[in-house]
Amino acid sequence: VSAPSIGLFCILCAMTVVFVISRNVLTAVAVLAGSTKLHGALSNGVLHADTQTVLAVPVGQVLNRFGADVDQVDTRIAQVMTVFMQTSLGALAGIGLALWVQPFLCLPMVVLGVHYWKTRQFFRHSARDLKRLEGICRSPILTTGAFLCDASDELVLDGSNEQVLHDLALQVEMWSRSYFTMHCANRWL
Repeated sequence: VSAPSIGLFCILCAMTVVFVISRNVLTAVAVLAGSTKLHGALSNGVLHADTQTVLAVPVGQVLNRFGADVDQVDTRIAQVMTVFMQTSLGALAGIGLALWVQPFLCLPMVVLGVHYWKTRQFFRHSARDLKRLEGICRSPILTTGAFLCDASDELVLDGSNEQVLHDLALQVEMWSRSYFTMHCANRWL
C-alpha cells in the first residue's frame, strides 16, 4: 500500500466522520424545530377554534389529526431524514462512479430520470388521496373507541355491546383496506 492511497483513505475516513456528526446534529435540530412548531400550531388552533367548530368536529377526528401529525414529526421524520441522506449520497456516489468510468451513460440516465420524475408526479396525487382516505377511515374507529370507554357500563346493561363491537370490527376492516392500499402505493413512489 502506497503513501498516497493511505492519505486518501484518511481523508475519506475524516469526511465520513464529519458527515455522520453533521447528519445527526442536523436531524436533531430539524426534529426539535418541527416538533415545537407543530405542537404550537396544533395547540393554538384548538384553543382558538370557534364554538361551532368544536361542537361539529367529533373527538375522534381531533385525536386522529393530533396523533397522526405528532407521530409524523416526533418519530418518523428523523428516520426518514437519515434514510434519505444515506440513500441519496449512495445513489450520487454510484452515479458519479458510473459516469466517471463510462461517460456515455449520461444520456440514458437523464432520460430515465425525467421519465421517473414524470411518473412520480403523476402518481403522487393518488398517494395523497389514499392518505386522506386512510385518515377519514381511522376517525370513526377512534370515536367508537372513545364511545366504548365512556358508555361501557350502559352497553353491557343494555345488551347492545355486541352490535357496537361488530360495527367497530367493520370500521377496522374498512380502515385496513385503505391503510394497506396506501402503503402499497407509497412503496414504489
